[in-house]
Amino acid sequence: MPFGTAGPLWQPGRPVFLVGGGASLRGFDFKRLAPIGETIGINQSMFEVECACGISIDHPFVRNRGAELAAFASAHELYLAVGDRWRQVLEEVPGAIYLRQGEEPLSLDPGALATGGTSGYAALNLAALKGARQIVLLGFDYGLVGGKHHYHDAYPWHHVANDQSWPAWVRRFDAMAPILRGRGIHVLNASPASAIECFPKCDIETALQWASRAAS
Repeated sequence: MPFGTAGPLWQPGRPVFLVGGGASLRGFDFKRLAPIGETIGINQSMFEVECACGISIDHPFVRNRGAELAAFASAHELYLAVGDRWRQVLEEVPGAIYLRQGEEPLSLDPGALATGGTSGYAALNLAALKGARQIVLLGFDYGLVGGKHHYHDAYPWHHVANDQSWPAWVRRFDAMAPILRGRGIHVLNASPASAIECFPKCDIETALQWASRAAS
């Protein structure tokens, strides 16, 4: 399957929600997002949120959720950027749009994503490529919240050894943030407990109000 590109562009001025998997989203009603803006579902959240597209760079997720991903791709844009090595090993997902892994901190090539080690980072690059100017990060905790890693329990393969990588992954956002600001892209982090400090933080309700104003 050949590589694709991140398109088409979204309507200018429409806010974009990036829905991660952090535990700060436990109990949140995802149906509140659709009337306000576009949504990118990251890994498991793409199956649980009404979204315009889904994204993953995580080879364990792609390996374990192949059938669900194929079903998703039959009705939505599904972007996968697993890297050349894992692309050769993993079974192809029918209908998926495969993107190359691009140079960090931000790829401006519509055929490549800077991944920063996580699907959340790649989703932020994808949103920028698709023309987003107001972006809300949801569930971008990048650490434990209430003793939990995720708002769901869908990853039986999760290993605590992965937690050692969170600080390094967080630091990569520090390099992307000023580039986004310089391009007129505003990012709000709706997880007050998030380890990511380079974007303004607030609670979810405040973020939804901000996005609603941006959409009007």
